[in-house]
Amino acid sequence: MTNLTPTPSMFRDGRELSSPDVLEEGILRTTTSSSDMSLGEGPRLKKAQMAVMKYISVFKGNRVQRAAALVSQAVDGKGIPPELIGNPRFSHLVKAHCWLKRLKPFWNMVEIVLLLLNFLDVPAWCAGHCNLKMMREDYMAGSVPYISSVKVNTIQVICALCLSFKIYLQAIISRPTNTRIFKKYGVKMLAVFVLYLDSSLFFIGYMFPWIAGKAPNVDGSTIVRVLVVIVFHRDIRYSMVVLLKILPEFLNMGALVAIYIVFFAWMGRFIFHDSVEGPHAFSDIGNSLASMFTLILAINNPVVWTPAYKENPISCLFFITFLVIGVYLMMSLLFSVVFRGYRQRLADNLAKEVNNRRRCLDKAFRFLDLEDKGRITFEDLTKLLDVLHIYLELPHIQTDKIKFYFEVLDKDADHSIDQEEFHDFLTAIVMKFSKKYEPSWLEIQMECTNYYGQFLDVKSFVNGPYFEWMMIAVHIFNLAIIILETELDIRGSDYQVYVQFVQIALGEFCRPLQGLPTVTSVRLR
Repeated sequence: MTNLTPTPSMFRDGRELSSPDVLEEGILRTTTSSSDMSLGEGPRLKKAQMAVMKYISVFKGNRVQRAAALVSQAVDGKGIPPELIGNPRFSHLVKAHCWLKRLKPFWNMVEIVLLLLNFLDVPAWCAGHCNLKMMREDYMAGSVPYISSVKVNTIQVICALCLSFKIYLQAIISRPTNTRIFKKYGVKMLAVFVLYLDSSLFFIGYMFPWIAGKAPNVDGSTIVRVLVVIVFHRDIRYSMVVLLKILPEFLNMGALVAIYIVFFAWMGRFIFHDSVEGPHAFSDIGNSLASMFTLILAINNPVVWTPAYKENPISCLFFITFLVIGVYLMMSLLFSVVFRGYRQRLADNLAKEVNNRRRCLDKAFRFLDLEDKGRITFEDLTKLLDVLHIYLELPHIQTDKIKFYFEVLDKDADHSIDQEEFHDFLTAIVMKFSKKYEPSWLEIQMECTNYYGQFLDVKSFVNGPYFEWMMIAVHIFNLAIIILETELDIRGSDYQVYVQFVQIALGEFCRPLQGLPTVTSVRLR
C-alpha cells in the first residue's frame, strides 16, 4: 500500500506558517453569512473575503464549516491560531489578534523611528558645548538635521508606549494557552523597561542639573535603541538566537584557525628571520601574526610574500601551502558551522509548521467526530470536501475518487477512519488535485471591459520568452550606448549630446516595460 504519511514537502511550498490579518468585527457585520455563499463563488473570491469566511465559519458556522475552515488553515498556514479556537473568550481573543496583525506596519514604523533617532540625536561628543548652528558650520557631520535631546527622548517614550501596547496584546492572546507571560515576553518587557529608564534618567538630569553633574558622562541610548529593535523584530531576533546557539561551536573552530595562524607565523619567523622577508613581515611575533592574518583574509596579500618571492621563488611554496590549507579547509570548516546553525533553524521552523498543521487537523477531526468515538464516516468526509471547495478552490472531485482514497486508508474495513487516517486522507487529496488558476487583480478588472482579449494577448506576450529576449537585447544595446557615450566624453566629441539623448530616451522607454510583468500578475492580499 502506498505510504501516504504527511510530510512537510507534501504541503504547498513549505513556507513558514504565520497567522494572517484577521478582519475586524466591523467588517464582519457588512458581510453575508457563510451559509448564503454558494460554492460556485469559490474561484472568484478575494483573499480578504476568504479571511472573513474563515472567521465566520470557525466562530458561527456548523461543525462541517468549522472543520473545513481549519483544514484550509492547515494547508495554507493562514488563519486564527488553533490554540484560540474553542476558548470561551474567543471573540475577545480574535479581536486582540486582529489588532496585533493589522498594526504590523505600525510596529515596523516604530522600530524604524527608533533607529532613525540614533542619526538625528545630538552626538554625545558635542552636546553641552556647542549649539546646532555651530555644529553645522564647524563639524563634518554638522549638516545632519539634528534635533534636541528633549525631543528625541520624548519620541523615545512614545515609541516605548507603542511597544508596551504590543506586548499587552500578545499577553492577552497567550494568556488562555497557559503560557507564562513573563517567561515568554520577559526579554521584551526588560527591553521596554530599559528604554523607559534611559529616558527617565535623561529627564531627571535635564530638570535637576546638579544631579547630572555628579553622574558619569555615559550615553547608552544608541545601544539601547538598537537592542530594542533586535528584540522586537522577529527575523533579527531569530538570527541573533541562532548566532548565540552556534557561538560555542564557532569559538571552537575559531580557536583552531587561530592556532593554525600562530603556528605558521612562528614557522615563517623561523624560516625568514635572516632574509629580506624577515624585517618586512616577520620582524617580531606580533608582526608575524598580523602578516599571516592579512594573508589568510586575502587583504592585499601580495605585499606580504612579494619580497620573499623576489629573493627566492621557491619560498613562495610556504605561502601557497598556508593559503590552500587556510582558505579551502579552515575557513570552509568555519563557514560550515554557521551554515549548520541556520539549517537547524530551518528544520525547527519546519517542525513548528508541521505541529501547527497537525493541531488544526486535530481540531477539525474533533468537530466532525460528534460522538467522540475517535472515528468519522465517509458521509462526514464528503460533506467536508463540499465545503472545502470554498477555501482551497479545488476543482470538483468525483465521489468515486474520494471513495477510492477512503477505502485505501480504511484498514479495518468498518467504513470509518481514525485521526491518523484522516491526516493521510487530506494529504492525498491536496497532493492529487492542484489549485485552480487565480487571476490577477488587473485581469479581474479587465474582464468586464471590451479589451479583455487584448489584455490576455499582452499578458501572454509579457510572460513569454520573446519579451524576455527583447528586454535582454534592449539592455545590451543600452550598455553599448553607455560605453559609446563614455568614449565620446573622453575624446570631447560634439556627438556626445546626441548619444546622451538616445540614452535618456531608451531609459524612459524601458522603465514602463520592466514593470509590465509585475502589473499584469499582481494579486490582492
